[in-house]
Amino acid sequence: HVGEEVWDAARLLGVYMAQHLRDELSGEVVLELGAGCGLLGLCAAALGAKDVICTDYLPEVLANLHFNLKHNFGRAMDFCKRLKRSAPSSAGETERKGDAE
Repeated sequence: HVGEEVWDAARLLGVYMAQHLRDELSGEVVLELGAGCGLLGLCAAALGAKDVICTDYLPEVLANLHFNLKHNFGRAMDFCKRLKRSAPSSAGETERKGDAE
């Protein structure tokens, strides 16, 4: 699955965050949409973010995300959220709502 691998872009952004955004992230609340493995959420937490919320949709991706967060920070239940999908709109688009289950 796409959400079970770490993309090169995530690796590069994680390095960028560590080199350039440490002060900006310190004490902030971070929301990672489509977190997949959660690398960037883990980076944000390691760089001092006060709260990090990681979201994704597929149950198997969330299970992997939960495992990664728990084994890196000793907790995960408060940080993993599943996005709900609504029915397609009249314009034929699929909307995603930020309401977590």
